[in-house]
Amino acid sequence: MAKQTINIGTTANDGTGSSLRAGGDLVNDNFNEIYTELGNGTTLAIISKTQTLSNKTIDLGTNTVTGSLAEFNTALQSDTFTTAASTTTFTNKTIDLGDNTATGSLAEFNTALQGDSFVSLTGTETLTNKTLTSPEINTITRTGDFTLDVSGDLTLDSDGATIAFKDGGTIFGAVINNSGEMQLRSGASLGTAMTFAGANTTANGDLTVTGTLTVNGSTTTVNSTNTTVDDNLLELNSGATSNANDTGIIMERGSTGDNAIVAWDESADKFVMGTTTATASDTGNLTIATGTLVANIEGNVTGALTGNADTATALATGRTIGMSGDVVWTSASFDGSGNVTGVAALQANTVSSTELVGATTLLIINSADVTQKTIIGAGS
Repeated sequence: MAKQTINIGTTANDGTGSSLRAGGDLVNDNFNEIYTELGNGTTLAIISKTQTLSNKTIDLGTNTVTGSLAEFNTALQSDTFTTAASTTTFTNKTIDLGDNTATGSLAEFNTALQGDSFVSLTGTETLTNKTLTSPEINTITRTGDFTLDVSGDLTLDSDGATIAFKDGGTIFGAVINNSGEMQLRSGASLGTAMTFAGANTTANGDLTVTGTLTVNGSTTTVNSTNTTVDDNLLELNSGATSNANDTGIIMERGSTGDNAIVAWDESADKFVMGTTTATASDTGNLTIATGTLVANIEGNVTGALTGNADTATALATGRTIGMSGDVVWTSASFDGSGNVTGVAALQANTVSSTELVGATTLLIINSADVTQKTIIGAGS
């Protein structure tokens, strides 16, 4: 049916145009023809027409274009549609998986995507230059060395409070969170080897240092049953270039009395032994009360001595004292005052006028210490 045209006349209201009813009928005829060709508006279908679209936009969101695949491919020329069963190479195309669905096998996707392949859930894949954000990984198995290299901090967060170390599946150590303190544990039984509490460290077993041990601090406390030192020499006040402090060893006596000390008195340049109220924290010239030394002494002795040497009245065994000259001691003993008693004799013909020329008094005494003769004045 041809398009129906309403006669509107030559001039307004001149009575030559179509009547109102006739005009409405023409409008209905035109709409009926359009509905016959295009449908009711919900679907746009061209059933039997072959049309060429030039500079036209088809809105697939509101209309539907139907036709055969060949007709679409012919109309679209070089940009062709593909069927589910066809094999097509996409060039410079973008598939929006958010709005559309692309189906196919894993192998087909991997082949289509070439070097960037999908990873199946059950497959064994090698990831290269990939970033995993918050993945859930139960086990990582690696043949050969394994390196964790991060540009920032590395955090190990274990809600079980234990980070274990194994060799061949057998545990040999662990780091334990013990009420906020870090413990290092060793062996299959995980015995506590070392505990760190803030800046403090406690070693529960033997601690062996094969290198140099340097301790910097105000006090070093050794609380062991026995302390042994392998070195032959023990150096105190090490590194001093000059010194004004007494140096020695103080022995704590507690409530028994003042501490005992063996020290070098720096101000007197002498060794001193005795008791003192000083402790290891004191410096300078210490006040030391002289103590008693019980020992055998060899060498030169100066000063007052107490003990057997001061109270002895005689030698334990008599000794013959050889004297050069005219008098010979056959035996002698020392009394407490330092005097020598015993028997002495003049050798025969040893006293002459030469020895007596300057004498003024001469006493001749017998063996009983009795004066036998007194000679006064010089003579021969």
